[in-house]
Amino acid sequence: MLHSGHLSRGHRRGLSIWSRHYGLYLLGAGIAAILHLLFHRAWMKTTNGTARRALLDGLSHGSAALAVTLPAAPLVPEPGWFVAAGLAGSLALDLDHIVAAQSLRLEHCMTMPGRPPTHSFLFVLLASVALAGLRPWRGLGLGLFLGLGSHLLRDLGTGGAPALHPRRVYELAYPACFLLTAGLAVIGRLLAASSPPLPFASSAAGEADRRSPVGDAIA
Repeated sequence: MLHSGHLSRGHRRGLSIWSRHYGLYLLGAGIAAILHLLFHRAWMKTTNGTARRALLDGLSHGSAALAVTLPAAPLVPEPGWFVAAGLAGSLALDLDHIVAAQSLRLEHCMTMPGRPPTHSFLFVLLASVALAGLRPWRGLGLGLFLGLGSHLLRDLGTGGAPALHPRRVYELAYPACFLLTAGLAVIGRLLAASSPPLPFASSAAGEADRRSPVGDAIA
């Protein structure tokens, strides 16, 4: 469900703007990772509950999402939407703070004793599968999974989260979370590259072969 699908020769031609410059997207992912570290470092120096801290928190999560989605983007049917799904997931997960705090005020949302139960791997998986079901074969579920996952991994290194059980907070050292986020980028790339062919792409490629001289000769 989370997979994006192998691209046929005809469909890859439509994504040439992404695949031809794949090295640039790897470079972009590296730059995003560096920006993430810079934003995170600045975030650590700010006062909790302030607008500056909220902004740096969002920039940290967003740059992490770019770092994990860009390596896989050339392999999905809709790269732009794929990256957008990752960015949306990396920011939307914190909306549960508003519900838990029952307030829109930053000082209330950002100073709760713990993160809400939806900061969990189960929620990440369910939300991603749900989106994949709404837009199958598009890779959006995988994009959301990477964005939500990168957010949750950073939270594990910045105070912890109920990642596995709603009544237990799990916490890791931030360097370990950063390495796990890099691993998440690799997993995203592998999932995007190993998923089954797109049905419409395969049928379109077959139709093109039938219309070509080679296809006529085979027929």
